[in-house]
Parts: sequence; C-alpha cells; structure tokens
Amino acid sequence: MKKLLLYACILLFSLPVVAQQIDQTRMDRDLEVAKNVLQTLFNQDRNMMFWGRNIEAVYLEGYGVIFTLPDNFSYLSIKMPKMPKMTVFEGEEGHKREVFMDLSVLENDSIDNEKMEEKKEAVITFLADYSDLIGQLKPDEKIKVHNRANDNVFYVGTGRHSSWSMTSSGLEKFSAEVNKKDVTAYKEGKISRKELVNRITFTTSEPVEIHQDLELFAIIVKRLYSPDLSETYFTDRTPHYELLKDYGVIFYLKTYSSYSNNDLYRMPVLGRSDVNLEERNKKVTELYPQFEKSIKETMIEYGRTIKTLKNDEILMLKVKLTKCDGCGIPETLELSVLKQVLSQYDQRKLSLDKAMGAIKVKKTFKNTK
Repeated sequence: MKKLLLYACILLFSLPVVAQQIDQTRMDRDLEVAKNVLQTLFNQDRNMMFWGRNIEAVYLEGYGVIFTLPDNFSYLSIKMPKMPKMTVFEGEEGHKREVFMDLSVLENDSIDNEKMEEKKEAVITFLADYSDLIGQLKPDEKIKVHNRANDNVFYVGTGRHSSWSMTSSGLEKFSAEVNKKDVTAYKEGKISRKELVNRITFTTSEPVEIHQDLELFAIIVKRLYSPDLSETYFTDRTPHYELLKDYGVIFYLKTYSSYSNNDLYRMPVLGRSDVNLEERNKKVTELYPQFEKSIKETMIEYGRTIKTLKNDEILMLKVKLTKCDGCGIPETLELSVLKQVLSQYDQRKLSLDKAMGAIKVKKTFKNTK
C-alpha cells in the first residue's frame, strides 16, 4: 500500500512537469515568424505603419500568446493659427526643443473609427490564416493582439509637423483574442470562417480601471531605479502594466546604463561622464549580477504590497536590459512569482532568500548568428 501511495505521489508531481515542457527555441522562432506576418499585414496600409518599431510577443504558459502593437502615432488634422510654444524633451539625453502647438483637433472621431475597422480586418486575417503557425499552444490557450493606449500624437498643418506627449486618459485601447482550439477547428473545416470571426473577442475601450496597488508598485520600481538612486541600471519612465484575468499582472520595465555623448558615455549611477565604449561595456557586465539580485529583491519586498492578485495568480516583470553588444548579458529578463509566495513572505512564513528562490527566471539573449 505504501509503495502504491509513493508511486501515486511521484506520478502526481511528475505529470505537471511533463505537461509544462516547452521547446523555447522553437517557440521563439514561431513568435518571430508570426510577428513578421502581423507587422507586414499592418504595414500594407501607410496609415497604420509602425515606422520601424517592432511588435512585441510573449508566450505565457497557461494563458497563451500576447502580441503587443507598438505605440504608433494618431494622425490628426488641426488648425494652426498663432500658437503657444511648448517645451519637449527628446531621447534618453533629455535634449530640449520648442515646438508650436494648438489643441484644436478636427474630424478625429471619423479618422479613429476608420482606423479601427482597418485594424480589425488585419487582425482577423492574422488570427484566422496565420496564428496556427505558432506551435505548441494548448487548445485552451489564447492568441491575443492588442495595443497600448499610448500617449503619442502626430500633427500636421501649415507646413509644420511634430509630435508631443499627452495623457492617455482619452485614448482608446484595442484588443482581439481567440482560443487556439477555435483556430484549429476552422483549419480542420469543422467551423466556417464566419463562425471563427464570431468567436474572436474584440474589445475597444477607454483605458482599463486603475488599480492603486499596481500603480504604486510601478511608481516604486521607477523610483528605485531612477539614476540618482539605482546602484546598477536605471530607467527614465514608469513601467506600464497589463492585468490579465485569471493569470496575473505583467509589468514592463526598460533599463539603461548610460547616456551617449559622441564617442564617450556618461554613467550617472557611477558618477562618471568620460567613459569610453570598452570601459562602459565592462562596467555594464560587472553590474549585471547585482542588478538581477536587486530586481528579485524588489519583486519580493514591494510585490507583497499588491492586493489585486489572487494567490494562484502571478506577478511578472519583463525587463528590457540596457544595450551592450558582446557583453554576454541577456537582452531581456522575465521574472515571475506566485502571489502566494509574496503573501507567505509578507506573513513571515518564508525568508527573503527562499522567496527569491521561488522566482522563475527566463533569460533571452540577442541572436548573434
């Protein structure tokens, strides 16, 4: 009887491991192909071109694949009489320039409605005809395409053109998703294309409900990794996040290590302004282990303040690391931990080391082939 129970326990714990095995190299390849297809479908229309910016894609086990369209500009026609000046900060180095602007926008609604229909058609084509190129997806996992409610606006008129940032409170967010099993059913001829389209969930809405705890976590991360406080890499923007129903929340963080100044680099964390490329890359490499340890500690120490998540949902942090060709550090870092672990640490049931040890880490390196 004891042997039978032991065998049952071994089987119970081994089954999820087998089920969770993913050929990551193949998945990354499939996602690259799918991103290229989706980008091509959008770039066929000049009004929706991303102008060199890339679509992001991520596979989340148990949820599916999410394609995030880049922040592409909203094209507006506006009146431009005598206009006030506005100071705009550009690039990582924060250079200032003055632009003329006027907030009198014409025919914006009709432009947005037309663009939304064009987006839907491109997404339908992608989901119906090309999303099955992504292998290894489970039947109940999703394929989702969405954009962020960005804050970039491009204006034209009377010979001038430029862009400025505004709050995203009035900008729409677009998303579409479908289950893998529905795409398979369409490919196998079990349902019609029309029926598949009816099963695609389209959402067009104002930015989602603001969760104070998630907003605070994002602000904390930005402050901890500001140039004047960070001891490793730094950021110049508040991480944006995406809350996924019955899965968890993903925060997106982009980090830097320096500002370029012709052939030299300024590294504010080190208090240096005259660093050459070789020394800069050496310092970036040396700082990486410290950064990885630091970001794990941040997830545990401050992630425990998040109340929005359920115990079986995850907190994920996707980090775009500072550029450093040939340094051997990852290009991206994906860290995830269960809310239950954060709660146990908050209740002093887990030590910091054990809680950090429960973080799953996925590193993606730049393809140098």
